[in-house]
Amino acid sequence: MLILKLVFLNVLWLIVVKYGQQDIGRLFLPVALVTSIINFYIFKPKIEFRKYILLLVFMTLWGLIQDGLLYQFGAIKGKEYPLWTVSLWVIFVCYYGDVFNRFNKFSSVHLSLIGAFAGTFAYWGGVQQSDMVVNTIIFYPAIFLSWLIFFPLSIKLAYRYSFLDLLLDKSIIFSFDKSGYKRHEQFFKSDDISLEGKTILVTGGTSGIGLSCARDLNKLGANLIVTGRNLQKGEQAQKEGLRFIPMDLVNWDDFTLNVDKLDKLDHVILNAGAMPDELVLNKYGVESQLASQLIGHYKLISMLRKKNKLKTNCRIIWVSSGGMYLKKLDVDELFSNLNYDKVSTYAMVKRAQVTLVEELSNDKDWEGVSHLSMHPGWVRTDGLTNALPGFTKFMSTQLRAPHEGADTIVWLTYSKEVQNGAFYFDRKAVSAYVNESYKPDTLSRDDLVKRVKLL
Repeated sequence: MLILKLVFLNVLWLIVVKYGQQDIGRLFLPVALVTSIINFYIFKPKIEFRKYILLLVFMTLWGLIQDGLLYQFGAIKGKEYPLWTVSLWVIFVCYYGDVFNRFNKFSSVHLSLIGAFAGTFAYWGGVQQSDMVVNTIIFYPAIFLSWLIFFPLSIKLAYRYSFLDLLLDKSIIFSFDKSGYKRHEQFFKSDDISLEGKTILVTGGTSGIGLSCARDLNKLGANLIVTGRNLQKGEQAQKEGLRFIPMDLVNWDDFTLNVDKLDKLDHVILNAGAMPDELVLNKYGVESQLASQLIGHYKLISMLRKKNKLKTNCRIIWVSSGGMYLKKLDVDELFSNLNYDKVSTYAMVKRAQVTLVEELSNDKDWEGVSHLSMHPGWVRTDGLTNALPGFTKFMSTQLRAPHEGADTIVWLTYSKEVQNGAFYFDRKAVSAYVNESYKPDTLSRDDLVKRVKLL
């Protein structure tokens, strides 16, 4: 198939350069655009679609500027700017994602030389086949210089993290969604991993991201213990080879009994979470999201530590949410909840989780244990659908699958690149703050830790 594709592209290139200056030449640009789209769906190059389109735009603009300058300065002679040459740049994008894959391993110097000589030769061949008249003294040195820069830059844009990726990540929508995962996945290292003999606890592990995470860890050989409130889902998890322990993190009284049942743990994944529509308080008068996702999780791991249930070098992974990015930590608001709003409360609790992780990573009481936090992006789960049906409907097929949201959690259990206290997204340490003004001050941090430990 790849050989057939190369033959077709070369024949198309020959037709364009040979007949571009004739009346038929005006049809070549739409033909080239259709060809580039068909290429994406038929040959499935390993480039995320939005990046493919941005790469196409980049090449088209480069071609317009390069050929426009050559025409302006007399290197290309004629009465009109040869607009048909743009179609050649559009066709050229078809080589990325499969044909040019091997170039990803080349150095920038080698890519520059390959691009300069190959590009100049291609233009020379095109001039020979077409009716285009050029000033060779200016034309070929200019092409050589242009492709000396263009080719390594295009390879970087296509195969490495580039400003195109940066633009997409800054958009948030095309970073947290499914397309963001597919694009980031291109940069993941292939790992041959076994977690044979490891024992891992996943709270909220009977559905959604938690269940997907538990399944993936189980496939890697780990012994999985999952917790949850739904006994029926727990029974189903046990049928899949996962050990289930009923646990309601809002109810702090049953921790002792449940913790005593546990084996020593290599890792703990604090994933459980819910977003009740109305204000719900536990028996101690604490709002349920705060009670379960922050304080309940802290009480659980504290009891695990005190009862010597955590092995040396244990990693405790807190599953946060990208929703916390637009929240500044307000400890009074977090603990008072005078005007309960489920989304705002959820975001504040998730912000508090990340802050607590940063503080615990420097706490001497937790020496020998790593605290990490992450967010999974926007993931299609029953929990999200029930809590935010409008958002789920709006994002539709762009939401990530549970296993895509769980990927970084799984990676954090075995990666040698993790840093205690860091915040992760798609296997990469990222800032947990939009800007410096979102970072909690020392007083807020101390107040949060004090209140969490006192309850």
